[in-house]
Amino acid sequence: MMKKTLLTLVILGLISGLSACGSDTTPASEPTEVSFPQSVASGDPRAHSVVVWTRVLDTGLPDRDLAVTLTVAADEHMADVVQIRGLVAKAEYDHCVKVSVSGLSPGAFYYYRFTSNGVSSKIGRTKTAPEPDADVPVRWALFSCQDYVHRYYNSFTHLLHTYDSPSNDLDFLVHSGDYVYESTPASSLDTTEGARVVRFEDPEGAVVLEETDGTLLAAATLSNYRDLYKTYRSDPMLQRIHERFPMVVIWDDHEFSNDSWQDTATYFGGRVDGRDLQRKRASERAFFEYVPCEIGLNGQGDLEITEEILYPNTRIYRSFRFGAHLDLVLTDYRTYRPDHLIPEDAFPGTVVMDNAACRAALGDAYAEYEPLLDSYVSIDAEGFEDTKAVLVSIVAMRYDQENPYLSGEQAAAKAREVVAGDLNARYINSVFESEGFPAPLDSGALSSLPRGVAFYTLGKRSLYSDIGSRYGIFQDVFELYATYLRSIDPSADDVFGAAQEAWLRSVLDTSTATWKAVTSSTSLAPLVADFSIGLIQPFLPPDFPEDFKARILINADQWDGFPVKKQDILNYLSTVPGLVLLSGDIHASFVTDHGDRGPYRVHEFTGPAVSSGTFQDFAGRTIGDLGFEAPEDSIALLGSLLGLSAVTNPFTRPSALLWANLVDNGYVVLEAGPDALEATYHVVPTEFVRESFYEDFFSLAPLFTDRVFRIQDGILTEGS
Repeated sequence: MMKKTLLTLVILGLISGLSACGSDTTPASEPTEVSFPQSVASGDPRAHSVVVWTRVLDTGLPDRDLAVTLTVAADEHMADVVQIRGLVAKAEYDHCVKVSVSGLSPGAFYYYRFTSNGVSSKIGRTKTAPEPDADVPVRWALFSCQDYVHRYYNSFTHLLHTYDSPSNDLDFLVHSGDYVYESTPASSLDTTEGARVVRFEDPEGAVVLEETDGTLLAAATLSNYRDLYKTYRSDPMLQRIHERFPMVVIWDDHEFSNDSWQDTATYFGGRVDGRDLQRKRASERAFFEYVPCEIGLNGQGDLEITEEILYPNTRIYRSFRFGAHLDLVLTDYRTYRPDHLIPEDAFPGTVVMDNAACRAALGDAYAEYEPLLDSYVSIDAEGFEDTKAVLVSIVAMRYDQENPYLSGEQAAAKAREVVAGDLNARYINSVFESEGFPAPLDSGALSSLPRGVAFYTLGKRSLYSDIGSRYGIFQDVFELYATYLRSIDPSADDVFGAAQEAWLRSVLDTSTATWKAVTSSTSLAPLVADFSIGLIQPFLPPDFPEDFKARILINADQWDGFPVKKQDILNYLSTVPGLVLLSGDIHASFVTDHGDRGPYRVHEFTGPAVSSGTFQDFAGRTIGDLGFEAPEDSIALLGSLLGLSAVTNPFTRPSALLWANLVDNGYVVLEAGPDALEATYHVVPTEFVRESFYEDFFSLAPLFTDRVFRIQDGILTEGS
């Protein structure tokens, strides 16, 4: 342990503080009211360093830089001091202080606090990683998706009472994304004090979203994004786990924008250009200010955020070694990936694979796939002039109705643009029939037409929609289309980007750890609901369309939306011994065996949401989005049946779900040792996230249930 005498440390601290006070941005030293409203936090632990964080608030001097002293000790009473450092809480960074503390001993607990103008923060506890060759077990918890609005973090209460003792402790925490959610009810501006909502100081700068259950405000400015973190980190349980454990964090979509990719939001379904560079950078800056990670630190280990580290130069993917038995590898699913393979504004009738392309792609399998393909016509061919004219007129009217950002002229121009070339025959008929006209193409005509793939064939039924784009896609024909896209444009599904994928392969190829835990914000578990099985049929709404009684890809915003790239990644991972996948995002618990692809089996643990609505809730909403109604009890049972169909679906092979829980919130604790890796799911019924058990663990404890899984010698078993 690197120690100095207390006198020397105090002198060094004074010198550092005086040096800071002589800078161009002179910290305030006047006696005013100081507090640490978000408490303290630590993260990104390495064998000899860790990042510590706080935010200082001086109500009397809100725009001034503030002098801060960091004290690090080897004991919780702060008597065995190992470092003192003078720092500056800059107004430029919302008075956040983030610093890398180096020169520490491996595998050791440290305690730290910040002091400003005589006022001290709470004392935080952190822990460094063990040396890379240390033969010690490593235990950590996995979290994701912690919506704050009208919800409570009872999972953190459970963890603190279960794993915060000398005999039953954790080494660190991992948060795999959706640490904050960018939206809050617009009504929160008028909500009484103490309610679980986010209040934006700059509501005029937010994006207004009209949803079926009310108006939302989505963060857009730096002030908005900072308000998210300030509010979430005001929660006493979230503060407490940050005070007790170092946390390693990556983002998913909600730290920026729902279902986002690169700097593009998807709120308006393609009606407007969703790209917003400044919004993306504002979200990243707030993340780097408030999250105790190494990103955003300069060469001296102090907080410094420049454009050089913001989008498109962003890099949050990184890895950590914990002793001989664990390499923790964190990836970034959002920053480099392309758009969803089916854009939300894709015209349903457009043929994307003609008959020649289908035959070339399928070869001898064409006859097997032909029933899944659709007839199409060339709308510009002789004899279709009247059909085209009517179709253009109807489509122009729909663009005008469905896109308020288009003028009547622009809607007409858009209709003329898309009603051209090869168009899906069923779509043409459906448009005519919906307006009371007879279908222009009878069954005899349809049977004689060439067959191919249109966006309509894939499940896209309206001009602007996430259904048929990000959700609810026909699995079999979509995988055909994805394979075809890869053949004509190799970058179409380049999820990680070349640099990140090369880094990932390099880290894994050279790792000597027993276990390599690759963490993805989104799940690679195959989520396909088979609406054709007899078990589900009685619970479908009466008007559920016949062609949707098929295998439906539930969520194409996660890895299922890039099926070819997903298989590439899984095939590579199966060449790496001791590889386990960790993921979140989907608000459900899954245990997946990704099958016999190579010399080693890859297993995945997808963790539940801490507090966000569950996958079963999502399934019910999706049925509603399709325009069908079903009784609430049927929706609940349907969610369970969909889980069963996903577990038993043979068409996701070689990947297979071994266990699914769609209805509970919670977290996962993992332990990596020399012979085995164990994962324990702690879950609680979702109705209890609406009620605070922060002061009543006695009542909370029996609500939780556990499931334990163990991997040893490449075999996954369930234990107790």
